Amino acid sequence: MIYTNFYPLANLHTLPKNSSELETQCLFGEKINVISENKSWYFCKLLKDHSKGWIKKKYFIIDKSKPNFKVRALKANLYQKPDLKSQKISSLYLNSLLKAQKINENWIILKFKNKDAYIYNNDICKVENHNIKLIDILKSFIGTPYLWGGKSYDGIDCSGLIQISFETQGILLPRNTSKQIKIKNKNFKKISKPEKNCLIFWKNHVGFLFKDNKVIHSSGQKMRVVEENAQKLINNFEQKNLKVLEIYKFEDENN
Repeated sequence: MIYTNFYPLANLHTLPKNSSELETQCLFGEKINVISENKSWYFCKLLKDHSKGWIKKKYFIIDKSKPNFKVRALKANLYQKPDLKSQKISSLYLNSLLKAQKINENWIILKFKNKDAYIYNNDICKVENHNIKLIDILKSFIGTPYLWGGKSYDGIDCSGLIQISFETQGILLPRNTSKQIKIKNKNFKKISKPEKNCLIFWKNHVGFLFKDNKVIHSSGQKMRVVEENAQKLINNFEQKNLKVLEIYKFEDENN
């Protein structure tokens, strides 16, 4: 059975309990395929990236509608009325999917927990829109707290940062570095040395080199998304016996 998440973030765990490891997160509008059930939990597969795990039933509904908008802001507020001064209901995160209707040049209306909610037009775009620059997205995440399994502005890990950022370009990458490192996509070419616009992989870690000497990555050591000197980062990893495993050049004329 296919269900749709109607909550801003639904955590996908390795076991059917909140204290188990966070595998990833399911954004508003994302769909899951339920494989089995255990009391208040679903064991499921995310349709978008095929991640599997346990997720709370209460976040999901049957909804066959197709989304027509997506959130383009890192965090977009939902309001009770089409007025920035009205009461804030909740927030949605980058790449959340919406079935919504435009009511004027400034506001979109959608259903949130079976009630009308309003989102500012500048915070969203059409689902098929991929014209946001990748580096602008990555830079906007700088300072975001590190969270293992996270993929939102409230907390994100290294592979989540890469996945969520490239999704804005219409490129869907696997969730974890162990699968991202095996990229088979026409937009990526394996290269031998780091250069501008490339993904750099270490064991269980990935970063994006956007200049000849700058890398953006979600650092578990610094507990946030940071911009660092590329060679210094490579040297620091080598001191821990962690060598660069793969480098992929991102080839896209818009970035």
